[in-house]
Amino acid sequence: MDTAQNTNQNLSSQQITQRVLDLFNLNEDFEQAISEVNQWNELLFKEQSISLRNQLIANIELQQSSQMQESLQNERNEIQKQTKDFKQAKLILIRKAEKLFDNLINSLFQKKANLYYTIGFYDEIPISFNAEGNLTKIQNDQEEYYQVKGTKDIFSIQRIPINPQKKYKLELEIRNNSDWQSFVGHRPFYQNQHVIVGHQIRVFQQTEVKLIGLDMENHAFIVDNFNNNLSRWNSPDKPFCEKYIGFYLSGCINAFIKNEEVITTKDKEIAAYKEIDVLNNKIYLTDWGWDYYINNLHSQTKLNQTALMNHGGTGIYVYSELIQKNYKDWVKKSYDINSFRRFTDHIDICILANFEGTQDKVFEFKNVKLFVCNDEND
Repeated sequence: MDTAQNTNQNLSSQQITQRVLDLFNLNEDFEQAISEVNQWNELLFKEQSISLRNQLIANIELQQSSQMQESLQNERNEIQKQTKDFKQAKLILIRKAEKLFDNLINSLFQKKANLYYTIGFYDEIPISFNAEGNLTKIQNDQEEYYQVKGTKDIFSIQRIPINPQKKYKLELEIRNNSDWQSFVGHRPFYQNQHVIVGHQIRVFQQTEVKLIGLDMENHAFIVDNFNNNLSRWNSPDKPFCEKYIGFYLSGCINAFIKNEEVITTKDKEIAAYKEIDVLNNKIYLTDWGWDYYINNLHSQTKLNQTALMNHGGTGIYVYSELIQKNYKDWVKKSYDINSFRRFTDHIDICILANFEGTQDKVFEFKNVKLFVCNDEND
């Protein structure tokens, strides 16, 4: 290190600062900048202020280091923020891609099913299932099949458009380890969105009456007993599943009514109504039936417009077979589907495996196919 004595030790801090600022405010022209640096160095040598120069350089280096550190830290912070935003955007993109892919697969299945429906020839409609929960998909070199341990309601990914004028055939292969009951069949839909439960379409004919008033105190409907139709309603001593009430809000008894527009039963014990008073044109509801009406239908009904009909109950699904036999080896099953519930325009395939069974019950199936039959020989 040079130890030559500084000939100008009285430079003020303001002067030092100004000279440093002058150094950092060089002309944008590179040659001019070099010239100014050289001139600055010559000035330092001429003033024989080696110590000052070293101090200035140290100050400059310190200032450069601090600025660089701050700049680097800012850069790090920005990179961290951009990295976080990138990861979040990537995650969102992945989720969108997965959903898009799932929708695409389902759409392809649906479009193929629609194609079969439109063309109307005998061919296989693809049937597949989502492996989730206790339903697993097993693949090996020899075969591919689904396995259920315990009980599970299983529905196909596809909803198949149905032409009620055509006949269909359902095929699959099954294998199980017990004679516990399992069901195979389909689930009907209206407009591809409303499940058609049995009690929505099981109607006792000539039971149409019009709602014209409410007996709030006695929990009763007052009706216009057209053609004495009220006398055809099932009496209180009938099973609960024959004492449902269907609400035709528009007044048209040929319209589709939703599941919630039927007062059914509580716990398969309490019916919708408890008495039919033909003399006074009244339907007395059970307490549960009245509460359901007030909470779910009262605001939608219109006196002198809403029609009521006596409905009956059946299950949600339409079964082709109740399986209660142990099949240790694969066995092929085939079912003709020749009729559908009223209003059905789509179905999906359903399998109720080991219905209400225990975890040791195993049900397996594969090669599920639905065929459209175009002529009587199919």
